[in-house]
Amino acid sequence: MKKLTASILLLIVLFGCQSKEVSTFQLEGEIAKINISESNGFYETNPNFFIELTDDNAVQVFTKAITTSEKQMGTFDMIDPEYDMRIVYANGNKHNFHLWLGEKSTLMELENTETIYYVSSELTDKLTEFIK
Repeated sequence: MKKLTASILLLIVLFGCQSKEVSTFQLEGEIAKINISESNGFYETNPNFFIELTDDNAVQVFTKAITTSEKQMGTFDMIDPEYDMRIVYANGNKHNFHLWLGEKSTLMELENTETIYYVSSELTDKLTEFIK
């Protein structure tokens, strides 16, 4: 009986300690700037950026939005993206995303269209302030 009780408690602890899978997207280093443009559709980045964010506050908000987003894998029926977002690192490397603003924002890396990331409502409000 003690073994059964111990096994049940162990299972409860193991399942209780599991958390939602959060973004596994790792930023490559220091961000120099973030560019935003209206999207022309999937699989490309519109180079006509209407916003260039370089101040620390903006970079911190976008960094937090990316690194705390909830990863969702699978097949998604998405409408065309609203915005394209390019992260430019201090070393010159770039990451391109599609961005949808809504109650919760959605991010999709251009190189990986089978994974989307949901951004919290709180951070979506902050992203919206910078973009609109």
